[in-house]
Amino acid sequence: MEMRIMKLMKFAIPILILIALSGCSPVIQDLALDAPDGGYPPFTTTMSVAGSNATQYVWEIEGKTHNQPENSIDVVINKLPCVVTVTMLGDGDPKTLTKTIELINTEPEIVDIEFYGNDIDIIVPVTKYIVTVNTTDKEGGDVRIVDVSVYTPQWLVGNVWKSYKTYYPGNIVSVQTASYICVTRNNEEPPNENWRKLGYDEQGRYNTVFSTPFVGDYPPKPDEYQAQVSYNIVLEDSFVFFSMWDSPIEGNSNLPWTPKSRFMDGYLGCWVNCCEQYWPKDAVPSGVTIITITVEDEMGMKSTKSFEFPASPYTNSGFPGAYL
Repeated sequence: MEMRIMKLMKFAIPILILIALSGCSPVIQDLALDAPDGGYPPFTTTMSVAGSNATQYVWEIEGKTHNQPENSIDVVINKLPCVVTVTMLGDGDPKTLTKTIELINTEPEIVDIEFYGNDIDIIVPVTKYIVTVNTTDKEGGDVRIVDVSVYTPQWLVGNVWKSYKTYYPGNIVSVQTASYICVTRNNEEPPNENWRKLGYDEQGRYNTVFSTPFVGDYPPKPDEYQAQVSYNIVLEDSFVFFSMWDSPIEGNSNLPWTPKSRFMDGYLGCWVNCCEQYWPKDAVPSGVTIITITVEDEMGMKSTKSFEFPASPYTNSGFPGAYL
């Protein structure tokens, strides 16, 4: 009996020692940098290091160095993405942890557009329109217009096809409700293999868009879209167009012409009848006007939206009515 007890004790004592040792040993925590995965600047955050017994922490954040004994830090992040580096000293060899905080951002939203003065049900040729764009941004950032187009697909590019002419590659003609570009020299009426029919987004003309007073270093596109409605009132996030006015860019100023007697600050006023050629030369059937707007938030995220309105026909009966 005594011998059995001695044998049991021989095996039990080491086991008890192991249990005791395991119960007293500290849990070793892996080194980790606790910092947000992303955000929208500027924002305040707390970052910390876990699993370190260092006596000094050297933080590198947005080009600035923070040297401190604490393992946590409160900072304001002003720009993303941001690479955060912390070096731990005083606990053996120096150790370094790094984490990148990413930008979390959503597209700005174009809510709607408004026509200055009254609601618009139909776009009428030769009429001046002032349009304001309403936007919103989930993160509360600033939003600005970066591009605008006003497209009239039924106002066909190219001249009416003539049976007595010879056409060369690149020439564009219109036949009834479609436009064609010449592929091979010929004098045959399209459609045929010598012509390529232009797509819906190619066949029409773009109305000239104005921003008044013009602000920009790279005309003809403005840096800031706005519309002056009176001597001391300028609407932000706005633009102007004259339905079915398509002006070329004047060589010296690199800006388009305004219609006759429709002077606008910063643009070239057209006072001669030759400018009237920038209205349609021929009748244009009823159709649509498509206004497409692109906006950008302060972080560079863009969004685009189009608005389509019915358009009344244009009848070329002499002077097109630029004074309306």
